[in-house]
Amino acid sequence: MMDKFYRLWLSLTRHLPDGYQFYSGPYHGGKAVYTYIPSDGGRLFDGIFRYKSRICYGAMMDKEGYDKVKGEFKDNRKNGRWTFLRKDQFIAKRLETFFNNGAVDGDLRYDVQTRSFSKSKCSLALFFKVRANVVTGDIDGIIDGGAFHGHCDEGGYPDGRWKIEWKTGDSRSKTDYEEWEHGAVKRAYSVNHTNGNRTFIDAYILRLVESILSYDCMELLQIIRRGDSLGTIQINTK
Repeated sequence: MMDKFYRLWLSLTRHLPDGYQFYSGPYHGGKAVYTYIPSDGGRLFDGIFRYKSRICYGAMMDKEGYDKVKGEFKDNRKNGRWTFLRKDQFIAKRLETFFNNGAVDGDLRYDVQTRSFSKSKCSLALFFKVRANVVTGDIDGIIDGGAFHGHCDEGGYPDGRWKIEWKTGDSRSKTDYEEWEHGAVKRAYSVNHTNGNRTFIDAYILRLVESILSYDCMELLQIIRRGDSLGTIQINTK
């Protein structure tokens, strides 16, 4: 079967605009194909970008998986839709988002599929909007099997009621809440659905979401760092 990279090379080299060139070969430990404009300072990435690399893991580094990235550059900056995938025998992590001049700007979806005994399930999923690397609007998803909802105001500060509904079997066992007012937490409590009891707790939901953004999402976004202005995707607090 013809290699996908080679087929893409054949297609693009026939339709490249004047002044553009095409690269297909080694790139950061893997293989990439992309279009670029030669310049005095090197290559100005502009147009399609595809990347794939083998990864090894395990105590003896004897297990294999792969990273896969696709997107587009404009004037050496990430722009438009980008997809990042890290997959091995047991887990698949996927992130889809949009960039604008190197900053994450638009809808972002992150999910984790785990596999055991020929069955696959979603163990983590988040859906939210980002504006210039800052989370704004509603955040929804699944965290460790619990249905999650939160909200950030236009400035990127947590606002309103945040909650996670934890389940035992098919039934809700408890729901944990945090009530926020433009970046300041007002109260946090847990409601036990088996007896109706309400217990005040330490706020933790925002920290949990922040850790997913800072570590899990950034793990994928950092596969290819060229052309971005990322420090981290953030939620503001006071």
